[in-house]
Amino acid sequence: MKNIALKTKEYLENMLDVKVEIRHNNIGYKLPHFFSEKYIFYDLTLNGKHYLLIEGKDMLTAKVVKLHSHILENRFGIKVIYLSKSINPSLRRAFIKERISFIIPDNQIYLPHLGILFNESCSQEVKKRNRFSSLTQVVIIRTLLEKEYQLSTVSMYAKKYYLNVMYVSRAFRELTEYELITRDECGKEKPIHWLFTGKELWEKAQPYFFNPINKVIWFRLNRQVPFCLAGFSALSKYSMLTPENYESYATTRIIAKKFPDLVEIPYKEEQTNELQLWRYNPKLITSEDYVDPLSLFLCLKEEPDERVQMALEEMMEKIKW
Repeated sequence: MKNIALKTKEYLENMLDVKVEIRHNNIGYKLPHFFSEKYIFYDLTLNGKHYLLIEGKDMLTAKVVKLHSHILENRFGIKVIYLSKSINPSLRRAFIKERISFIIPDNQIYLPHLGILFNESCSQEVKKRNRFSSLTQVVIIRTLLEKEYQLSTVSMYAKKYYLNVMYVSRAFRELTEYELITRDECGKEKPIHWLFTGKELWEKAQPYFFNPINKVIWFRLNRQVPFCLAGFSALSKYSMLTPENYESYATTRIIAKKFPDLVEIPYKEEQTNELQLWRYNPKLITSEDYVDPLSLFLCLKEEPDERVQMALEEMMEKIKW
């Protein structure tokens, strides 16, 4: 039977597509005796980052694990992750409520500092979805626009675009489930191969694309905003469409909250502009001052105005697949 360290290593590598190293750590002698009575210690290296993995010998409450983790983090200056062979539902809820990082091999990974929550029910999540996740859509659109069909791995892609490795791993797994890429099974990195390119990829992905706009508000801000032009303002950059008498911008809700002087107006007034709150940051794709054409198409394709539809057609005809 595999020991828990080996099972944890294989589970993390399989679920997150990252390089994992786990080895025993003998730091117990540096700590009060009760720590060694309650835990087995390991060094965990997760995609080059180091953590202290503590395996509970017995079932411990969330408050006890949180207290002990806090002591260890302050003592050694390293993030602590709790490890256990099993966990009951009430204890799992308590751990998540207290934001305690934990791993249950073959069952659940909860690493809130990395934005990761994966459990046994999540393994079928991709197959149940009827649309892409946000980062998956970003990856496809950027691939189409930049023609990035060369071999890539999770870590290479994340490093190139300054993205969270775990999120990229989930996006690549989703692309595999939608049968848009294949993965090499040899080695830890599993390079991807696109099964389609250009317009064929765009058309294959159409059923799963979503409108990036989550919400639209009107706002007033007495200074220049670092947001991308969107909506009709962006479409006028790609076509002969005459822009409206106001500007449309796009960003995410999280970024918009960083501007406390951004005053939301309940309805359109004079000298107000439109702000689209997107499900992903448009600047993940575009380097221009306006949103990319494919995301813009997904925003406006249901617009009934004939002038807009003609402008969209003009814009799409200019794309070099």
